[in-house]
Amino acid sequence: MLLKGFGKPRGKKTYVTVFHFDRGTFVVPTDGIAAEREFYSEVSEDPSVFTLDDKITNYENFISEAISLIRSNESGQSVDGLLASKLITHLIIRNRFVRLSSTAMADALFGELAGVFSNKEAAQRFLGLGSDQPSKRFETALSDALVERKSEIAESGLSEAEASDLIFNLMKSNFSQIHQMLEPLVGVLSRAREDASLIAENAQKRGMDEDLSPVKRVEEMQKFEWRSIDAENGLILPDCVAISVMNDRSVLPLILSGFDDVDRILMPVSSERMLVGARSSDFDLPRDFNEMASHCSWDFFIGSDKSDEYVDMSSNIRVNLGAFSGYLARTAMHEALNEE
Repeated sequence: MLLKGFGKPRGKKTYVTVFHFDRGTFVVPTDGIAAEREFYSEVSEDPSVFTLDDKITNYENFISEAISLIRSNESGQSVDGLLASKLITHLIIRNRFVRLSSTAMADALFGELAGVFSNKEAAQRFLGLGSDQPSKRFETALSDALVERKSEIAESGLSEAEASDLIFNLMKSNFSQIHQMLEPLVGVLSRAREDASLIAENAQKRGMDEDLSPVKRVEEMQKFEWRSIDAENGLILPDCVAISVMNDRSVLPLILSGFDDVDRILMPVSSERMLVGARSSDFDLPRDFNEMASHCSWDFFIGSDKSDEYVDMSSNIRVNLGAFSGYLARTAMHEALNEE
């Protein structure tokens, strides 16, 4: 239903133009790009078994009705907050973008971890053994471990503080041997990178099986005021479906942003109509929305035609998000390595 708002009818089907990261530009019927039959759960031979795919199929009635309503409203008309929040939440958690972007972030993080544990000094800092005093992370982990050994520590005649100091100094002075014991972990992390896609896929399925429109996210989005707004120029649909415009005017896919610093949420429902959630009374559409949306796309975006402008924008796909994934992984490692 959503994709048809960006296409052109030909016979019994509606066709959209896809601007893809590595497959170029091509035209395809909406059922060709949207279909992921039996992805979320295997077909059950028992009609009494209600699978995740069955749940999603039943939810389609709500999706179709909500999109039709938003498209048919007068421009500037208010949209029910619960309807808008449930619609967007469902669409952003069910698509392929979630799996691909999560896989990229997991791959980047596993890669950073493997790099850390391959290097003796970096591994020592990461584990909190790189200075004369243990890091807070090491102290917390050791304290939790020693809770189960209180009686043994008491029998040794050592206080808990003395036992902690002894263990820290023993581990630090023998770290060369410890690091050799960590070598298999590098192989585990390498294999984890290979399995990142499956990990992301299973996480998405579990989440959707619990709730097709997670309540906490819906509640956060209901804090915004929602309206449907006509666009002056044609809109593209990014594969992340909706984007967040932050208070500092930077943009992120909505699924990757929190809500504290979000000023507006934008989701195109057709090439001519935008669903806008705002904290203030500012519902003006950014003139550079398509540029923003292309930067928030991981694999592709969809347009109503093969314009030169859209072709040029296709070079934005994955550039910012690829850098963002690497940045998150490096930042996490940097903070861990420099924790006092």
